[in-house]
Amino acid sequence: MKTLLSLLSILILVSCNNDYNKNTEHDTVEDVIVPTTESRPIKESVTDSTSANVTSYLPLYKSKLEASKYKYVISNHNGLLSPPGFYNIDQTYSKGIENIERALKEVGKTVVKKNSFQYKAQVKRNGNIFSQGSVTEYIFKNESIAVTSYTRLMVLKSSSKTAWKEGIDRNLPALMVRKENRIYHIITGGDHMAGTEKEIANIIFK
Repeated sequence: MKTLLSLLSILILVSCNNDYNKNTEHDTVEDVIVPTTESRPIKESVTDSTSANVTSYLPLYKSKLEASKYKYVISNHNGLLSPPGFYNIDQTYSKGIENIERALKEVGKTVVKKNSFQYKAQVKRNGNIFSQGSVTEYIFKNESIAVTSYTRLMVLKSSSKTAWKEGIDRNLPALMVRKENRIYHIITGGDHMAGTEKEIANIIFK
């Protein structure tokens, strides 16, 4: 009789232990459940959504040129370059940029504002040259977009030198510079003014 009672006690203890282990395993599985990424909202990229100052800096640059030793006179642009986009294709220059036109239009879609002016020196340079040309300002939503656009433009310039020179620089000494969320295109008035584009950049950006 005692032996039978002992066997029953052992069976009861084993059964209880198995039930405890099952409950413990179940609880453990529930504790490690992690929500899938599908349930988490996708946030907009901070880089793409951030906006920078889109106020033109050309009034400041105008003042710097007027105060320089060459006493530049500033006037409105003659319309060869006009909004919207990076470059307003003119029939005169369309042949030179036809093979890079699509890429230029893609860059143009990211331009928020475009401003420009013409400059002409009142003091001769190197004896008999009155330096003249134009400055165009392309403003982008933020610096990241400007960097990407500038990089793409420089790749175009490097890979299509003739098309760039004829269609973008109009066969004139020119310089393109990125500052913050802006790209500036400085074009001189002729080959005899080569080097003045760098002088203009030094004056307005220093």
